[in-house]
Amino acid sequence: MSNSFFVLEPPPEHPDKTHPVYYQRMKITENEKQQFMTSTSVKNWITAHPSYIEKIPQVIKFTKWLSQNSQYFDGITTIDDIHMIQDDLEGRKRQRLVQELILYCSQLFALSKSKENTYDTILSLLKTENWAFPAPPDPPKFRDSYRQDLPEMTLDHFLRAFRQLQGLMLQSAFLCKFQMTVGTKEFLWFSNHGWPLIKDQFMEKASTHLKDPNRLMIDVYVGRFKTGAPEFRTSIERDGLELLRQYFETERGIPQDHEAIWIKENGSPLTSSDMTKHWIQALKKAGLYDPRYGPCPECETPMRRKRRARHYIYYCPLCDYKKETKHAIKGLASNRRNRTGMGIHDATCDLPMSLMQKSNIKDWVINFRHGHVIDPNNYKRIISKDPAWGEKQYALAAPYLNILSDTPDMVPKEQYDDLVYRQQLVIDNLTARQNATEAMLRKWAKADELEKELKKEEPI
Repeated sequence: MSNSFFVLEPPPEHPDKTHPVYYQRMKITENEKQQFMTSTSVKNWITAHPSYIEKIPQVIKFTKWLSQNSQYFDGITTIDDIHMIQDDLEGRKRQRLVQELILYCSQLFALSKSKENTYDTILSLLKTENWAFPAPPDPPKFRDSYRQDLPEMTLDHFLRAFRQLQGLMLQSAFLCKFQMTVGTKEFLWFSNHGWPLIKDQFMEKASTHLKDPNRLMIDVYVGRFKTGAPEFRTSIERDGLELLRQYFETERGIPQDHEAIWIKENGSPLTSSDMTKHWIQALKKAGLYDPRYGPCPECETPMRRKRRARHYIYYCPLCDYKKETKHAIKGLASNRRNRTGMGIHDATCDLPMSLMQKSNIKDWVINFRHGHVIDPNNYKRIISKDPAWGEKQYALAAPYLNILSDTPDMVPKEQYDDLVYRQQLVIDNLTARQNATEAMLRKWAKADELEKELKKEEPI
């Protein structure tokens, strides 16, 4: 007898959607699969649409969800159970199944196209046996789902990553961008062309860096590139000015008029890719980096990315979906709404704008210094007409931007002086009222004395 044995092949890394491993990864048991396949409606559905055999896991997941979350279809196990319950319903209650389907697809963690495909797939099964339910007159519109568990960038997170930046060049650049609350394109424009704009201010204030108030007022006359907003004015506060002074003294030297403010070791200007690379490295060192890139279009699992030569591969760790591309997949990694929660924009725009809202600065001033369009008709020009008033407004938010030295809970000097002035006005007003009241009381006392004297002089 010959010795024969079987070699068990390992499960494929990315199985097709009919493989048992795929069902295991989708948390569907063999019993649930067999129960589903014994239904007459499902058999007719597969016969009419053979390619839909790959869609069976989606329908099973919907059936399980319906059993757990629906009032009318509680405890169902097969498609035939849904059929029987639907036949017993009358009137508007028959619309409940379609409403439940729309609700299920809306809650999926997926892109709108994937939700529409899931809706059409399950709806085709329901229409196979001409079930008694009225279909919606218009197909529902679904929205893309994005990660709801994004971490919120806090001041503590920013400081943790900021301390991991190597060198005064990076630290001063990121802190100045944080205090300017501008986008990366506007900041790099300022780095490459802004030294002549602040040269005189810097030379005047750098030697008195411990005095307060102390800030650089910057006019970004090119506006905001993304929205085409007009010229706006922002500022670098005391902490950013101090780091910039240290960077010039120890590493950089005073720039020439034609040179960039922030340059790398090879002498080339700082770029957007440099800022992104160093910020991700800082996040990794601080333990704040989460490399997920949106939902998988097939199974809604958060996708991941790996690099191969000059290409990026976006893949799902659960199913077999993957796509190789030189750039981010449109709608997944490159979508503006699909942020990581810890990116440069979250750290240097969203966070400082949120912190400034704690101060008494006007909301439209916060948006103005960020480059937002605050008035399409351009009526709010008080900052350009009265720069002193605008600088006072900026000073109100300074303690929340000087994150290395100030305590934001403390009242800033300008605000303190304003409060003292207002309090003194109240005191003067109360003092004047008190004096008027005392004078009136004295008159009444004299009147009482005269009245008593007149009564004594009257004849009896």
